[in-house]
Amino acid sequence: MYISKHYIKHFIPATAFIVSFMLASVIMMVEQVTPFGNHNLLVSDMGSQYITFFSSLHNSLFTHSFQLYSFSQSLGANFFPTIAYYLISPFNLLLLLFPNAAAIPKAVTLIIILKSATISFTMTYFLEKHFRKHDPWMALFGTIFSLCGFVALNYFNIMWLDALIWLPLVVNGIDEFLVTGRTRRFFGWLFVSILTNFYLGYMICLFSLFYVIYSLSETHSPLLPIRNFWKVNRTILTKFITSEILCALTTSFLLIPTALGMLQTAKGGSWKDFTLTPQFGLEILSQIGVGASNYTSRLFHAPSIFTTTFVILLSLCYFVHPQIKSSSKKHAAWFLLLLLLSMLIKLSNTIWHLGQQPAGFPFRNSFFISFVLIMLAYQAWQNNLHQLSKFWKWTIPCILWITVAGGYFGSRLSSWVLHSFFAHSLRHYQVIHVTPLRSVILSFLFIAATSVLIFSTKKMYKHFLLTGIVLFEVTCNFLLAMKNTPFGNQETYQKNFTYEYSKIDRINGSSNSLFRVNNSNTLINKAYREKYYNYNDPMLFNFYGINFYSSTLNNTTRKTLHALGLFSKNVRRINSIGLTPLTEFLFGVKYSFELNNKHQDVHPNPSFVGIGFAVPTTFNKIKLDTKGKFNSISNQELVLQALRRSKAPYFEKSKVLVSPTGGKLIASGKYSYTYIIKTMASGPMFSECMANYSKYKTIHINGKKLSLDADVSQHKYLQYLGTFAKNKTIKINLITKKANSKNCINTYSLNNNKFSNIVEYTRKNSFSPKISTGFLHTQVTGTIHSVNSSKSLYISIPYDKGWSILRNNKKVTVKHSLKGMMAVRLTQGNNKIVLTYHVPGLKLGVILSLFSFSFYCLLEFYRVQKKHDRY
Repeated sequence: MYISKHYIKHFIPATAFIVSFMLASVIMMVEQVTPFGNHNLLVSDMGSQYITFFSSLHNSLFTHSFQLYSFSQSLGANFFPTIAYYLISPFNLLLLLFPNAAAIPKAVTLIIILKSATISFTMTYFLEKHFRKHDPWMALFGTIFSLCGFVALNYFNIMWLDALIWLPLVVNGIDEFLVTGRTRRFFGWLFVSILTNFYLGYMICLFSLFYVIYSLSETHSPLLPIRNFWKVNRTILTKFITSEILCALTTSFLLIPTALGMLQTAKGGSWKDFTLTPQFGLEILSQIGVGASNYTSRLFHAPSIFTTTFVILLSLCYFVHPQIKSSSKKHAAWFLLLLLLSMLIKLSNTIWHLGQQPAGFPFRNSFFISFVLIMLAYQAWQNNLHQLSKFWKWTIPCILWITVAGGYFGSRLSSWVLHSFFAHSLRHYQVIHVTPLRSVILSFLFIAATSVLIFSTKKMYKHFLLTGIVLFEVTCNFLLAMKNTPFGNQETYQKNFTYEYSKIDRINGSSNSLFRVNNSNTLINKAYREKYYNYNDPMLFNFYGINFYSSTLNNTTRKTLHALGLFSKNVRRINSIGLTPLTEFLFGVKYSFELNNKHQDVHPNPSFVGIGFAVPTTFNKIKLDTKGKFNSISNQELVLQALRRSKAPYFEKSKVLVSPTGGKLIASGKYSYTYIIKTMASGPMFSECMANYSKYKTIHINGKKLSLDADVSQHKYLQYLGTFAKNKTIKINLITKKANSKNCINTYSLNNNKFSNIVEYTRKNSFSPKISTGFLHTQVTGTIHSVNSSKSLYISIPYDKGWSILRNNKKVTVKHSLKGMMAVRLTQGNNKIVLTYHVPGLKLGVILSLFSFSFYCLLEFYRVQKKHDRY
């Protein structure tokens, strides 16, 4: 009998799970996404970041090597923030079903489908508990939430989907607290939501406060004035807020190390993020219709609040239904209005987003609107809609038609206003997506069909038709949201990934030596239809490199590399483009590896001596210029002079023999400049634009065109021009958009002989350590010989307070070197160096978590005991 009741209890949520699973699978089938076709989700941040992080996790799961420090994040960085934000979801364990890392895109599709189905299950479960009934229609409402506008537009931001799974369970915990006074369920599920994604978990904390106030207002006597609200509910609110704070503090083992790690990034808001500027206009009205946004508008759009015509109609019915109390209508209206206003105003929207305006993918809290709308819609549905007057049965669909039409014209008006008056302050992706006419027509049709079935008939077959139309609408919206998505090619990805991984694995070897690889491979790029810049290839293929792209990038490391000539598009990216023999020497680049369709080339770098080497103590006093107008060549010269003083510069500036007085117009918007220069040293030659960066369309050296990327050429970095003998005359031709770019080019040749002498001298006292890893353990061990005690060991590992260093079994002080690297003092003779990494703040976080949880348990025990004694 118990089994039977248990089965019935979960039958409707299980039905919702199956329906959502089938719909999500059908959507992927229609779009031919792997494993249902040859498309994969190598798009947007999924293709450039998440797939690579999953590849790193996959490697850890199958090698049982869980590290909290990663040398695949540029030169190396605390891996904890990346794990905390992207990788803690329990669904990621499904990667274990795919032993071949090339099949990770298939795993991603499965995870998205399962997450969507689980959202449907938990939402349906919440509706059953909240309304205290078992109604098959709840499965439909749960399915709508699992495929709502937020999911349709952000499904590839896979780590955010977990928040929609836990939200109904957290709110169910709040309901239980308000009825019984017990906070255990709320505490537990809030803990899980923060743990699996602290970013949206923080938003759930804020929403929970909104929801509690709304729920308490529902029970507040209308005879009592509103000013007595706090007085009446002070005990409940205090208990709730205390539990919420203690829950957040219980996740300190995650939050404190993550916060300390994020403080090393370039995260930081502007006062402009805390103004009262509106964040959207009338275009939000179109978001209630079908297909109002798609992939092209993913970075800049109004809040995604699509929840089907069915839910919107019922939500409007809620506010006019005669059986629903007017006080409930007023409270619900204020609840929705406050949520919308908090997204509309930039100040409150910034607070929602942890004090930082999103760089793309805006209104990451819009799913709360969908949640509330579905909750109100079901409340209207369970009442008899036929009690509505004929006036409202006609008026509500008309209101919805007018609203959708208003959104259509509003999107055009907002776009015109934005570009007419605010064009100077727009980011490149801030283009309002104009609602397509197709969306309006489809929305009108769904409004008409759904209204007829809701209001005009009592026949039984309407339930089947209505269910079919709602499921069809939610599927249509999802497919339209996927429109223009440049899916990757799974067959090409699997083939090229396997081949490239095998080549890199051969370079890595099995010695566990720490060295870096300059990877300029483009073979994997053939699997992408979007431009792929290989930033996270070190994580994708499990090697140590220079490149990295993530919001967790250490900014001091980025600034150090950028100041020495490497390309950095923004504070979230660093690239090995711009490497010179000196920076390869400084950062332990042992191999350069190029693999593409035409050829493959692996060659050792002659300047490699190790990951570190002995330097004069004065080397640690170098202050690189990292300000806006820094000169990378000057910074490199500073380093070389610190290693070995020379009267003549190591980088010899070329002599300009012929310089143009102006640009020659060769086509519309194209100007040609021809320089003739003479080299003053034998060696590689580099250029660095000193005026308005290097906005060249093309560069020809002695008639040979250099390979330039349009995106890269708009930023500052060192451009390699070739290797030439001394006194060589070279013709440089530039094509730019500017009519007057005189003196925009400066070229320098690195004196090969002098630099080689430094390399050979340093090689005698180099540091080539090995890495040992285990469970949550990273250690770097090596030896170096020093002829005297006046030397320091420069180590090309970014400075981090988490590193502790033993020299001959004695702890030594770690010093800054070269702005962002590390150095330790050496003693005469052999020096055994052992570096061990401990995540900063982890111990403190664990202690605070244990204390907070213990304090919460004591409070709960005290409350239960007090209640027991009362009876």
